[in-house]
Amino acid sequence: MNWETTTYNFGTIKKNTTRIITFKANPGLPEIESLSAPCGCTKVKYDSQSRLLTVQYNAGEIPRHLGRSNQAITKYVHVTYKDGTSETLTIKGIKKH
Repeated sequence: MNWETTTYNFGTIKKNTTRIITFKANPGLPEIESLSAPCGCTKVKYDSQSRLLTVQYNAGEIPRHLGRSNQAITKYVHVTYKDGTSETLTIKGIKKH
């Protein structure tokens, strides 16, 4: 496994707030070719010196069709390595009003 953990559950987060999450790489991590987070609410950055991948999640509004319900969240960060392998890191939680 290239990361200490591949899933992070931040529990609950209030709408319109930002949360910073970090994933720590294990020694021997292959060289990263690219990082992508398909959703515009999620930004990623890797620091090779500290071996930390920082994910910034912006919890925007809850869609109107959900009314006053909480919204379950699952976001993905796709990591592609120069050796041709890839991995997906997952962030989960509940967005609250």
